[in-house]
Amino acid sequence: MNIFGASIHQAADTFLHAGYISASPHEPDVGNSYPMFQDLTDTGLTASLNEALQVAEPETADAAMVWGAGLTESLAGIGPVALGAAAVAGVAWLAMRTPVGRWLPAKATALAPGLAAVVLAGACLAPWHNLEPRDYVNPELANVVVMNSLLRDGLVVYDDEHDSKAMSMAAIQDHVALPVLDPTEGQEYALQAYGWDGWARSFDFAPDNMEYVVTSAGPDGDLDTDDDISATFVRQDTLGHAGTYYLARRDGTLYLATRRHLVGGIEGPAGALADSYDGGELGEWVELPGNEGLYYAIPLTVEFLEDHVWAFDPEYGEAEHSAADAVTAVEALYESHATDDDPDPVVVQIYGVSIES
Repeated sequence: MNIFGASIHQAADTFLHAGYISASPHEPDVGNSYPMFQDLTDTGLTASLNEALQVAEPETADAAMVWGAGLTESLAGIGPVALGAAAVAGVAWLAMRTPVGRWLPAKATALAPGLAAVVLAGACLAPWHNLEPRDYVNPELANVVVMNSLLRDGLVVYDDEHDSKAMSMAAIQDHVALPVLDPTEGQEYALQAYGWDGWARSFDFAPDNMEYVVTSAGPDGDLDTDDDISATFVRQDTLGHAGTYYLARRDGTLYLATRRHLVGGIEGPAGALADSYDGGELGEWVELPGNEGLYYAIPLTVEFLEDHVWAFDPEYGEAEHSAADAVTAVEALYESHATDDDPDPVVVQIYGVSIES
């Protein structure tokens, strides 16, 4: 079984679109950004998060297998800034403890405490560094969801908020999220173990100037073999058609949601966006209820689509189908994932990826 994950790699002409290179944000064009509004049969890879991230009963035998990888990932995230800070701290410690005339011979000793402190702190960075690995019931599906949902969203949001690339997967832990109200055991595990693939092995992570490349070694556990699974995420990709969407029902209303910052051309600190753009460019979007502003959403109602999505405007729109047809199709897709145990699932849609037997 192979998973092809070209999902989030945007072509250069899209990434450098004239509308994107602008000093001001642009109104999210839902009609252009959500593929299913263009083609009702284009549903992407869809799954409920409960199904995708379901874990089996824990096994302890292999717990040591990945502990070191988490520690390595933590240390890799320290970076030159933290090491520089440690050096400054060491020099300051030296100035307080050593006469001026003796500081040169003692500088190595002075640097040691600061460096040691950073290393110890770094060892705690990766949330999975001492986590007991679990087996996903469907590792192939879990793998593609972790890569294209948790990792992709976390990396892009980190990149926007810090205006710099993440040097390790551990660095983005504060930006990893799911649009759920009460995480299941499997979802909580995935949120902590997002640095591992579907088989509880560390992803290979390669940050570059313009993109991140994340690779799973696949079922065989060996890199550079035919079952490797790789995805490329464009840095600072705030375009609305990024590829990952969620369907979630709140108080009887079905919403189409995407992570904050992944809406057409919008940049800026997450906490400031709601105040800065309330009633402006983001006036069409609402916060997904219950998710503390982490996700933007639109209610999937005929009235809303006709009023706010240009393609569905009864007078001027050029959609090949009506807003009512779009709502019916998306609702049917959503309901196909509902079960007696999970009547209101959160459904993830990932475009540009497929799982093939």
